[in-house]
Amino acid sequence: MPGMSTGLAPIIVGVNTDLSADTNIPVCKFPTVSTRTDHFVIAQSALTGNSTDFATMRNLNGKTTGNQTTNLAVAGASGVIGGASVSWVAYTAKTNGTNYTFSANHWSVFRTSEDGTVALGTITYCAHVVQGNV
Repeated sequence: MPGMSTGLAPIIVGVNTDLSADTNIPVCKFPTVSTRTDHFVIAQSALTGNSTDFATMRNLNGKTTGNQTTNLAVAGASGVIGGASVSWVAYTAKTNGTNYTFSANHWSVFRTSEDGTVALGTITYCAHVVQGNV
């Protein structure tokens, strides 16, 4: 990202979609080695989080092409936010903040999926990233 400093640089993408199907959303491509130090998702609507009404968000390393689907599995954390039996409270952040380091020229990709009858409405994904391998 042009002008990316060595300080904390938030990268934010807002998505307005019904999550009735899996959607891969390219967030950004890092020109240098960069570490995502935290990330979270805020949803407009609430979900009860039962086996038929839930949403799952995944953070992916899209590699250099942006179309790879490698889950960010680091330090025992899967990079998954939500899932079956996980309820969502409207306008309340869900996080899975384990550090993940992207290689130079790799894409950060945000994948959404929703099951059941209630869509999350507008969702906002936010990642805090610093330049370098932290």
